[in-house]
Amino acid sequence: MAEQFPPEVRTAGISLPYGIAVALFGGLAPVMATWTLSAGVFWLFETAIVVLCLVSAVAYWRMPETARRP
Repeated sequence: MAEQFPPEVRTAGISLPYGIAVALFGGLAPVMATWTLSAGVFWLFETAIVVLCLVSAVAYWRMPETARRP
């Protein structure tokens, strides 16, 4: 995924979105899991995780190949 960014900004291009995603999703996941479990709608949390995984897989699959770039 780092190859999607020009060499001048490659480190920031990968680390900034990664850090934001980890803070947002990794920080809120335990809270949301506990809340949905106590509310009796844990299936909603599970569904959200599956949807996020599918969205990530589609985004990764649609990335252009950069190995043959001139």
